[in-house]
Amino acid sequence: MTRVTIDANAVQGIDVEGGTLSIDSSTIEANASYGVFMVHATTTIMSTTIDQNGDTGLQQSFGALTLSRSTVANNKGGGFVLESDGAFVIVGNVFVGNGLTSGAVGGVSILESTSAGDRLDFNSFSGNHTVGGGHSRDQRSRCDLATFTPRETTS
Repeated sequence: MTRVTIDANAVQGIDVEGGTLSIDSSTIEANASYGVFMVHATTTIMSTTIDQNGDTGLQQSFGALTLSRSTVANNKGGGFVLESDGAFVIVGNVFVGNGLTSGAVGGVSILESTSAGDRLDFNSFSGNHTVGGGHSRDQRSRCDLATFTPRETTS
């Protein structure tokens, strides 16, 4: 998909269950639930805005995600969540204003990872919110993995 707008859906903006999908130069916004929901899928998203969705901007379980040169903003459930084993390359994006002060995810939450090639590099994070230690804080990324460290990330 190139240069499309997907907005105001009663559930997810895009639901990818298996298969392959490429999204380029598009807008995914104001959907009631997830912006993009991916299960066992290979998804590439470039130069796309994912904004103001009612839940997480991007939710992935299994499969593979490449996200580059995109803006993930103002999604109530957080910017990106990797819920179950999956590969990801998230490079050169902006995560801003995601999450709620009462929520668990701000910018990015990586709960599981199995790929040695996983990357969370050269992204910018600003104004993302979550509950932490009894107070609200600007959360860039939460990685529950002792062996994974994002590189060159700015806030």
